[in-house]
Amino acid sequence: IKTKLFLWSLEKGRKFRLIKEAGKNPNVILSAENKLADKLVFSKIKEKTGGRTKFMLSGGGALPKNVGEFFGDLGIRILEGYGLTETSPVMSVTEYDRQIYGTVGRIIPGIEVAIQNIDTRKIYTIQTHDTFKLEFKSEEGEIITRGHCVMKGYWNKPEETKNVIDEDGWFHTGDIGRFYKGNLQITDRLKNMLVNSFGKNVYPTPVENTYLKSPKIEQIFLIGDKREYVTAFIIPPKEILQETFGLDEAFFEQKEVFISDQHIIDWINTDIKKLSNELAKFERIKNFKVKRNPFSMEEGEITPTLKAKRKVIEKKYAEAIDALYAQEIDIN
Repeated sequence: IKTKLFLWSLEKGRKFRLIKEAGKNPNVILSAENKLADKLVFSKIKEKTGGRTKFMLSGGGALPKNVGEFFGDLGIRILEGYGLTETSPVMSVTEYDRQIYGTVGRIIPGIEVAIQNIDTRKIYTIQTHDTFKLEFKSEEGEIITRGHCVMKGYWNKPEETKNVIDEDGWFHTGDIGRFYKGNLQITDRLKNMLVNSFGKNVYPTPVENTYLKSPKIEQIFLIGDKREYVTAFIIPPKEILQETFGLDEAFFEQKEVFISDQHIIDWINTDIKKLSNELAKFERIKNFKVKRNPFSMEEGEITPTLKAKRKVIEKKYAEAIDALYAQEIDIN
C-alpha cells in the first residue's frame, strides 16, 4: 500500500510540475490531488530537509536528470552549477525561474564557453551569457572555456598547464557536453567514454541515467569498451527487492556476489527492455548481471563522491564480465 501511495503521489506531482513548467495552470482536480500527495507523502520528505525548503543547490558532480525531476515533483527546485577548480569554479548555473532538467544552466557573464570536436578540434559553437537563446541546441563535443574565471596555470607545472590551456587561451575541461535549450548540458567525462568494437562512442552517464529511471534499479555500471555490445552490472534497491519477493536479510548476506534467481532477473529485464527504446541501438544493454549488494567505498569500488572506479570494478569482476560476453545473445 505504501509503495502504491508513493508512486501515485509522484505521478500527480509530475503532472502538476509539467503543467506549471509549461506556463499553464493545473485544473482544480489535479491541484487537489497534488495537495493531497503533498500532505500524505511529499511533506514527510520535506521534513527531512528542515520542512521549509524551497530550493537546493547542487554541484561537485553531475546531478542525474531523474533526481532533479524527482525533487521537482516534490515541489523542491534544484539549481545546479557547473565548473572546475581551474575555472574558479563556476562556469554556469541554473536560473531559478527556468528549470531544464539534465542541464547545468546558463553561462555566467564575462566568459566564453565552446563545444569542440574531440577528433578534429573544430569548434562547433562559442556561447556567452549574452548570446543566450531559449531553444539553442549544439553538436556534442568537449567543453572548453576562456575568460576571467580561468586559472593562469598550474603552479610550477608548465607542461601540465600546456596540456589543458591551448595557444588560443581555451581551457580544456575534459568534460563532454553540448548546449540544449540554451543551457549547458554535461554528457560525461572524456576519460569515461567507451568505444565499442565498431568505433561507436558510448557515454556511460547518460545511458546509465536512462536506466536509472526504473524504480527497480538503484545502481548501474555500464561495460562495453572494445566490445561488440553494451552489458551492465545492475543493483536493485534492497527494500523494493525484499517487498516484491519476500526476501529476508540472509538473502543479502549470501557469499555469491551476483543473484541467479531468474524471477528477479526477468523482473528487472522488463524495465531494461522498455527503457532501451529511448536509446540508440549501440547504447542499449544486451546482457546484464544483478549484483546482490551495492558498490561501496569500503570495498574500494566507488569514490567519496559515489563515482564508480571503473578500472577497479572491471579488474575485480573480470571473470563475471567475460561471462556476460560468453553467452549467445541477439544483438539486434
